[in-house]
Amino acid sequence: MQAQRADATARATTRHSFLTHLECTACGATYGADELHTVCPACGKVLYARYDLAGAAAAMTREALAARPFTLWRYHEVLPVRDIIRQLVSQADETLKRAPALVETTRAAKDKA
Repeated sequence: MQAQRADATARATTRHSFLTHLECTACGATYGADELHTVCPACGKVLYARYDLAGAAAAMTREALAARPFTLWRYHEVLPVRDIIRQLVSQADETLKRAPALVETTRAAKDKA
């Protein structure tokens, strides 16, 4: 199991994305692509992922895509995340921070039942 996890980590960290930044669809504010956001912190509207499309087009040739496995990672250049490991760890940290409250809520509901 540990070897599989290390292999997956190595594969994920060698991926390259042409994601450059996030841009708010309403107010135009921009944010770094490595920051975890779900909506614009300034106005609460949708954030678009912005890319270096010329770079992605150069890397994503028909030949290159044809040689890749049929998985989500086939299109890694245009996925809305540059460092998947950092993003996953950040999301896991947030979940763990909320875990004690979830345990208490679950325990209280169970006690009432």
